[in-house]
Order: sequence, then C-alpha cells, then structure tokens
Amino acid sequence: MDLVFIQTPTAPSLLTATAPSGTRAAPGSPLRIFPSPFSCCRTPTRPSSSKSVTARTTCRAPGAQRRRSRCARCSCRPTCTRPPAPSPACAAAPCRAPSASTQRSCVIPCWISMSGAPSSPSTPRGGCSRSSTVTCMRRSSLQSAFSINPEIVCDPLLDFNVWTSLQPINASGRLQPEQRVVLAATRVDSHSFFWNVAPGAEAAVGSFVALLAAAQALHGAPGAQSLPSNVLFVFFQGESFDYIGSSRLVFDMEQEKFPLRLENVGAFLELGQVSLMNNSMLWMHTDPVSRRNQSVDDQVRDLLSKLRNSSSGSGVSVQEPEVSQPLPPSSFQRFLRVRSIPGAVLSDHRAEFRNRYFQSIYDTAESLGLRYPEGLSPEEQLEHVSDTAKNLTRVATLVARALFLLAGGRNGTESIRAQEKTVARLLFGFLLNSNNSWFQSLIKPDQKGILGPFPQHYVAVSSPTNTTQLLQAVLGNLTGSSANLSREQCQNPGKTPGTLPELYEYWWVQGPLDGNSTSRIPGCVRSGVRLSPALSPAFELRRWDSREFSTWTESRWKDIRARVFLVASRELELLTLALGVLVLLLSLLGTFVINSKASLLFGIPDPPGSSGY
Repeated sequence: MDLVFIQTPTAPSLLTATAPSGTRAAPGSPLRIFPSPFSCCRTPTRPSSSKSVTARTTCRAPGAQRRRSRCARCSCRPTCTRPPAPSPACAAAPCRAPSASTQRSCVIPCWISMSGAPSSPSTPRGGCSRSSTVTCMRRSSLQSAFSINPEIVCDPLLDFNVWTSLQPINASGRLQPEQRVVLAATRVDSHSFFWNVAPGAEAAVGSFVALLAAAQALHGAPGAQSLPSNVLFVFFQGESFDYIGSSRLVFDMEQEKFPLRLENVGAFLELGQVSLMNNSMLWMHTDPVSRRNQSVDDQVRDLLSKLRNSSSGSGVSVQEPEVSQPLPPSSFQRFLRVRSIPGAVLSDHRAEFRNRYFQSIYDTAESLGLRYPEGLSPEEQLEHVSDTAKNLTRVATLVARALFLLAGGRNGTESIRAQEKTVARLLFGFLLNSNNSWFQSLIKPDQKGILGPFPQHYVAVSSPTNTTQLLQAVLGNLTGSSANLSREQCQNPGKTPGTLPELYEYWWVQGPLDGNSTSRIPGCVRSGVRLSPALSPAFELRRWDSREFSTWTESRWKDIRARVFLVASRELELLTLALGVLVLLLSLLGTFVINSKASLLFGIPDPPGSSGY
C-alpha cells in the first residue's frame, strides 16, 4: 500500500510508493510487527477477471498482531487474503495514526482497487494513493529525455553516510574474506510534520553524539591499533524514511561497491535512543529469529556478556528483555534481512518509547533536560558540562569499552573513558548553535555557510546536508591527527610522497583563533573519515515501484511570486485617454492626407495607355 502525505501550505508533499517493513518473525509465532513507519498487509494480485475487485488493505502500528484469517506467511513476507464485503460502518471508519511513543496497535483502513486505481473518484485527503513516486519519477524521466528544458517534478531523498574505521581501510580495495570487522552504527537524521524542521534531539542527536565520543575514546585507547579485529563506525542518513542509508550500504556491500562485504561483519552494535535513561539503565535488544541458529545465539550471548562486563565502572547498567521480543525499529534489521549477524541494539526503552516527542518539532534540547545556568555567554554554554552530557558520556564509555572487547581486546578497559567536555560541546553544537568557536575551527574555509543556530537534521534532496558536512569534520577531528603539510600539499595529497591518499583523507581547516586576534591558525588534518552514498537502491535500479527498498521522494514547488501595480489617479487616467484619442485622430488625418497626395508626394507615374501594333 502506498502512503502519501498531502501537500499543505506549511509543508511540501512527501510521496512514497512503498513502505517496506524489514520485520523478522519466528516461524509459527504470532507475527509482531515493528515497521518503519507502518507495516502494510500487501494487497493480493489482481484476479483473472477483467472486473476490478475492491479489497481492504490494513496497516498496523508497531506491536500489533495480524489476524491469521487475514494474513498468511509466504516466503518470509505476510500476504493478505481477500476479506468478505465490508459493512457500511466499517467502510466509513476513520483513519487513525499510530502513537510512536506508546507503540500501541492502531489500524488505518484504506480502500483501494486491485487494479491499482482508487475505489472512489473522491479519495479523502490523507488517504491512500497508488504509484505516487512512480508517476512523478516517470514524468521527470520523460521530461529529461525529450525536453531541452526539462521540468523535474520530484527528487529522491538522498545524502551521504559518514564512516570511519579504527584501523585504516583502503577505500579502493576489498577486505579479505577472513578479516572480521565490528560494525558500530547509529542514525543521523530526523523529521517532523513541518519541512526542514527536524531537531531530533532524542531520536538522533543523543545517539550519534555518544557514538562520536566513543570513537574518540577508542582511538585514544592503548593498543587499539593492534586489535585482532577492526572497528567500523557508520553514521546512517535517511533512516527516518525506511532506512535509506543502511539499505544502500547493504546493497553496496552485496554489489562489492564498498570496501567491506557482509561476510566481513563479525558483530553489529547499534545505538538507538539512549538519552532518556531510567535509573541509568540501557536495554540490549537482539533478534529472536537469527538466534534460532545455535552458532549465532552463542555469538550473541558472548556479545551481551561483553556488554555487561563493559558496564562495570561506567555508571550505566544494561539488561536484556525477553528473548522472544523482536527488535525495535533499527538499521540492524536491514542487515538481518540479508544475513544472520550477531548483534544488539542499545536503547533507553524496554518496549515502549520513552521519547514523547519522537519525530516531532518538540524533540529539542529541552526534551532531554539540557539546561544551562542563567547569565552564561554562548562560549560559556559551549564548555558547560550538563547532567545530560554526563549521562551520554557514561553511555559513550560503555560503548567504547564494549567495542574494544568485541574487537579482541583483553584487559585494560578501565582506562578507556569518554570526555565530558567533548560531549558537552557536541550537544551544544548539534542542538543549539553550530556557529560556535569550536565548530568554526574544524571546518574548511569555504564551509562557513553550514553554520548557524538551531541545526536541523532533515535528510533533504540536496547533498551533502549541513549535518553531514559537520559530522564529517567533527569525526575527522576526534579520530584524526594533525599533518605537517602546506595548504597546497594538503589539498593535493596525491602529489606528495608518503601521504597514502588511498588510506586517509586530508582536510585544510580554519583552525582556532590566534589569541585575541581575529586571525586563525589553519592546519591540515589527516583522518580516515569518508562518505558513501545514501540514495535508495530503488532509484539506482530505476525500480520506482520497489517493494524491497525505500522510494521516498519530495515534490518540487515553484516560488510564490506577486506583482504589485500602482493605481493611477483619475485625472491621470483621463489625461491618458484624451492623449490616446488625440493621437488616434491625428494618425487617421495624416493617413488620409498622405494617401490622397501620394502621386505628388512620392512621384508615382500615371498608368500607361493602350498601345496598338
């Protein structure tokens, strides 16, 4: 079923042709769904008769159980059988959206025709519509093919994933099949009802701030560069719209367009919503389907054991919910759809979201309890360590220690600690004001336009977004090192011997202020931070009606313009009319005189008479 957000005066329309679920369930057990954002019972194929048959498609919110009389499993995907004719009361039932914060079951009835057309010519606003993305992308494709000045109707949501590794990885090469990597991931983006207003404090910022601090702590740990396994840090973009970033990374791994393959991933650790802990407790969610395999279950138990060991002395305790409980919405599900990987998702909720403002404009710093004493200047707020920063620092310490053990480290995790000052700066920069002295020192001289107050984390259609560029700069600073290179050498590392551009990226950054002056001390930063595309494979394959990948697009709209005309006075209007009539009369008179005296004025000879022979 296709879900469409109808355009309103306050927001552009977002269209989708598919909302893939990515949900896994154990065979023979009730099918519990944690979709993103909805999981739909798919409409059966069109019957052989030419007559269009109307069927009911039911969308269920997270945690809902499907009726066995309606849905039957078919090759790992639920399909729907046609129900009997609906009653008038059922047909008139209103659509109800699910509550993301409570995860309670809620049904959205929608009537569509199996032929693909709405069953009624007057589909209500906010109802279901077929082939939205398919239609607009086809129109845009035809315009591009046959028009000199094509008019693009819509654009796919896209950006870049940001990734780096503990030990350098050749970006143009491939890891050997026997090499193992621990993948630590989180999401970066958020959204709300209003276009480009996506603070995402608890939904995204808290988790990727904790992972940034964990990456810094792990890079500075003794012996980290000599661990048996490597650690890959990935920050996914577009996860709010059916996991665009993670699905593209899995696709690139399968197509060998990424330095890693899925076979190289030995363990997966994801940070979900972790900012609103209750009694400093995190929950370790695992996948009950993959754990039916004894080998995978043993590896998952070992992973959970290392997480418990890492929590000792970190200030955070961890617990595991029931083994049969499915995973919450997470990027990990996209990997599990292709391969059973031992992994866990850390979150501050056991079942129901603790975030009351999930995907809302109110998911701000205040919802995290991030407050500053009165009278502090912006620079003092940047350095102030709040209680929220302390809690996320404990989470980052736990994650860094766990990754050290998962990568083969033995002892010495007590010395691995995240820095509270770093977390405080990151929270202030990504939630309140990115135009601060620290962020200014990390960016390139031509990136000043990405800084500003109240950063937003919407994935958008133009890339890279401000959040992605800032994240790349911050991650490079936290995990990289200073390189003694000139500006020309830093911007063209391939021409400088010994720079190893296949392993490292080089950035010429503005640097900090030189004392009390306005001038800065620029420098060159070397890091392993890189970008990978976060565009849904459906658009790469031109499968705009894909049921497997996300197909979210954003409509284009033209600027609203108005022309203002001044109304002349009545006297001026009469004068203009009189002059116009006078000019008309003079023109008619002149034309008549010239025409009557044409032979005299222009010397036109008389026509010759008849001549005889």
